[in-house]
Amino acid sequence: MTDRVDLLEERVAALATAVAALETRLAGLERGTESGPRVREEREASDAAGAAAEAGVAAPPRASGAAPMALAGRAFLGIGGAYLFRALTEAGTLPHLAGVALGLVYAGAWILAAEHSGRAGQRAEATLHAFLSLAVALPLLWETTVRMRALPPVGAAVLLLGIGAAVFAVAWRRDLASVAWAATLGAVGTAWGLLLATARIELFTLLLIAFGAATLWATYGRRWHGLRWPAAVAADLAVLTLVYLGSRPGGPPQAYAGLSPGRCVFVALLLFVVYAGSFAARTLARRRDVNVFEVFQTAAVLAAGYGGAVRLSNAAGTGEGVLGVAALVLSALAYAAAFGFLERDAAGGRNFLFFSSLGLVLALTGGGLLATGPGLAFVWVLFGLGAAVLGARFGRRSLLVHGALYLLAACVPSGLFAAALSAFTRPVGSVPVRMGAASAAVALAAAFCWILTVRWRGEEPAGAGSRLAALVLMAIAAAGAGAGAVELLVAFLPAGSAVPARTAVLAAAAVALAALRVRTGVEEAGWLAWGVLGGASLKLFVQDVPQGSPAALFAAFVLYGLALLAVSRLGRRESP
Repeated sequence: MTDRVDLLEERVAALATAVAALETRLAGLERGTESGPRVREEREASDAAGAAAEAGVAAPPRASGAAPMALAGRAFLGIGGAYLFRALTEAGTLPHLAGVALGLVYAGAWILAAEHSGRAGQRAEATLHAFLSLAVALPLLWETTVRMRALPPVGAAVLLLGIGAAVFAVAWRRDLASVAWAATLGAVGTAWGLLLATARIELFTLLLIAFGAATLWATYGRRWHGLRWPAAVAADLAVLTLVYLGSRPGGPPQAYAGLSPGRCVFVALLLFVVYAGSFAARTLARRRDVNVFEVFQTAAVLAAGYGGAVRLSNAAGTGEGVLGVAALVLSALAYAAAFGFLERDAAGGRNFLFFSSLGLVLALTGGGLLATGPGLAFVWVLFGLGAAVLGARFGRRSLLVHGALYLLAACVPSGLFAAALSAFTRPVGSVPVRMGAASAAVALAAAFCWILTVRWRGEEPAGAGSRLAALVLMAIAAAGAGAGAVELLVAFLPAGSAVPARTAVLAAAAVALAALRVRTGVEEAGWLAWGVLGGASLKLFVQDVPQGSPAALFAAFVLYGLALLAVSRLGRRESP
């Protein structure tokens, strides 16, 4: 794009030269003053320009800027001026602050020169002047802050922000990509050096986040796609360093003893909010699709920013409730952003999947920070039901998968996993883990969501997401029902009947699932039936044979064999 613009500018300049020569010649003819070599030179120039214009090819333009050697000479003079200010400062002729001020004014003059050259179309001169401003200002800030200690870190951060922004603004206004790269890498590298040298990690992490956000939005305008990566990586690494030092066992090192847990959490969350908010604003306001950088950077800021804030809160022992509420609020915003693309085409579906997945992760994290045990299970049951109902209502398979994931997460705090494992694998005579109200609620919700998933699927071919959701929901419902059935049988049957009771429940579950496949045409039910039989055979030979009595094993083997025959026969039948 830049090469085409340069070519067009050259052609326009050639045409302007030709028109100016023709106007001068016409004026001379009208005044009768055309004479001598001057006329011949102008005639030749106008003829050449006119011929080039008629051919549609720009004539070789005259040099509009300084020659390469002149540019090199200007560069050496600029660097020499910087060393003059340094020599005067080190010799004591100028006080440190005065030398710093004059050096920054000198760098600012080169920035103004870059803007002036860019406005005049002299790209080489503009690039050189911008590079000179960075070459003067960045080492000056480093030495006056680290070696001379004449400038406090806050002042260095403010000046670095101003210089980087000014040079980048010139680059953006005049479309100078190389200057933009130099300004970004120079400012980011200097900020990282000052971060390590001054131990003011919070201050310069904020500065790096600001650089990252500014670079992100600037690249949206100029499409300098590669430029956003180094700024984002620098900000992510700074936050990770902050999290590591702030959550270090025994406290941060002595050099970083001034770290504040509250400020660290704020900075970590700021990274997440700035980038995630920018991505949401771009996709919603500009109706654009998420790109590769936004997907990777969202994952990075979710781990480094929000995950880092949670780690810092755990280390400090406070603030988890606030982070949990913040996660739920951000989750609601992410789901709202996802529904902004509800009526769009397949590309909009990509954005819907992106923001809804972000909302899922935030909701699971926020719920885990705010509640525990059965209370958390009921919260996730509500989330799962809501996601499944909305997915069936608006035809979004991703939300049906979200419902299954919420209920799968609810199996842990509700005790459903523990109850099912205890029902089928606990040693004979040990104390069982009973199912509670939360476990029953999870199992019933899974059965309801499975019905929604199958009914929504209808005659359409089932996708991988729909099949996965149905399989998970059936497994949860079957685990709850099986655990409850084992508890009832063991309670009413005589002692020593646990082995055949468990096998009977597993066999009945496998046959019921195989029959369900034939009745409804849901192939996942058949897969789960064979999975149940596989688990039953493993339990039979690993646990029951060493522990069971001959009579109990006789009943267990017979029941398992009958189940194998029934499932095999049902598996050969076609569904309606």
